[in-house]
Amino acid sequence: MPPLGTQYSRQVNKTANYTITVSDDVILFTTSGAGVIATLPLAKDCSIVSGQNQKIIAQHSSSTDPITIAVQAGNTLIGETETGPAQTLAAGETAFCWGNGITTW
Repeated sequence: MPPLGTQYSRQVNKTANYTITVSDDVILFTTSGAGVIATLPLAKDCSIVSGQNQKIIAQHSSSTDPITIAVQAGNTLIGETETGPAQTLAAGETAFCWGNGITTW
């Protein structure tokens, strides 16, 4: 997949829990139920050279409940706390995520 910011960027629309794939570039959530989780792919699978280490996760302005951004086992999400993911998006918010190509988002 071409990297984010090209005319070939891939956008997916989701309404429920979703594990983001390496080839997803922009993920737009429209949620109406609590507890929705967007899980980033393994950072090692999203190389910097390919440009797949950048993801945009957006919460549609009409959404009624926040989504939580999480990582897979073995990865670290900057801002994560000991009690779990600390990154949530309310309606209309957007997260720009960059992976280091190893284990960190």
